[in-house]
Amino acid sequence: MTTVAAILDELRPDVVALQEIGSEADWQTLDGVLADYEGLLATSGDGFVRVGLLARPDRVIVSDPQTLFQSDDYAFPRAMLSARVASASDPSRDFLIGVVHLKAQLDQESADRRRDACIKLDAWVKEQQELSVDEEIVIAGDFNDELTDPVSWNVFGPLLTATDGGFLTLEPEQAGGYTYIPFTSFIDHVHVRGGALLQNSSAQALPLEQDVSGYVSTVSDHRPVLARLRFEP
Repeated sequence: MTTVAAILDELRPDVVALQEIGSEADWQTLDGVLADYEGLLATSGDGFVRVGLLARPDRVIVSDPQTLFQSDDYAFPRAMLSARVASASDPSRDFLIGVVHLKAQLDQESADRRRDACIKLDAWVKEQQELSVDEEIVIAGDFNDELTDPVSWNVFGPLLTATDGGFLTLEPEQAGGYTYIPFTSFIDHVHVRGGALLQNSSAQALPLEQDVSGYVSTVSDHRPVLARLRFEP
């Protein structure tokens, strides 16, 4: 926990999307050592892992947390956490964020479950945009699949072909980056929709295992993805 806290203290991201939270006790311990952050935890998961969100209250205001897709454990073995994030200095500038952790493994059924989840995530985005024509949305987390897979087995479907956005992680994946250290595969992504988010924002995988001693054993076997969101040119 102290290593995670030290990393966040150095990077100072406004919002942190987390996956593989093993227990509420672990979450309370992490949240407790991060004095500059406030946390939200999804209210359900697949029995042993959930997703969560950390945010800096000096930078952003987080409201309306919801745990979504709780009854759809086929597509979402870990329910999605969503919330509205607004600038603390200008609350009129806000966006929706969703934190996901899709089905793992390489078998066909697991891929089909991820494909189903991506279709439902796209539908959720469109529903939110119908409620607000200027809605900007970010979905971040462990998608457990690569964007550059051939069309014949690519699971991302409408998320990859959306005309009003796309994946900030596509370019770094195409450049040979990776997030899952054991297999050097890029499976953690940031999907953005609405406004000028895709055109003006960027993302990169941070190779922290090269600089932080014991990173894989004490922090994660995934590299974190750092996204810089810009809502206007």
